[in-house]
Amino acid sequence: MITRGFSSELIETVLDRLVEVQLQSDQRFAPLFVRSRALKGYGPVRIAMELRQKGVSETLVRQALQQSELDWFESAARQCRKRFGDQPATDRAEQAKRWRFLQYRGFDSEQTRYALQSEVETQ
Repeated sequence: MITRGFSSELIETVLDRLVEVQLQSDQRFAPLFVRSRALKGYGPVRIAMELRQKGVSETLVRQALQQSELDWFESAARQCRKRFGDQPATDRAEQAKRWRFLQYRGFDSEQTRYALQSEVETQ
């Protein structure tokens, strides 16, 4: 198989060498990716999915998320405030809209519930 003019054997050899000299490391990549995506407002569910799509092992995904020491609940609340302002949802349709937004961003049900509840408590 030829990929953009390079044989698959050459590609495998180069990748193996990069791993050997530690220039390519999923163990270094995963925590950096978690931090980067979290700073952009994404939650742990979406970040984990993206890491898996990039071929990172499930073990490394879990470790990176656990070691991140991020407060995902506050992150969800912050994203909700950033997108919708400080006013709480006034009806079920607005609550559903906010719920879908946070779920799409990758926050789980508990984190989403916390974010929507914290809207009400701040009023």
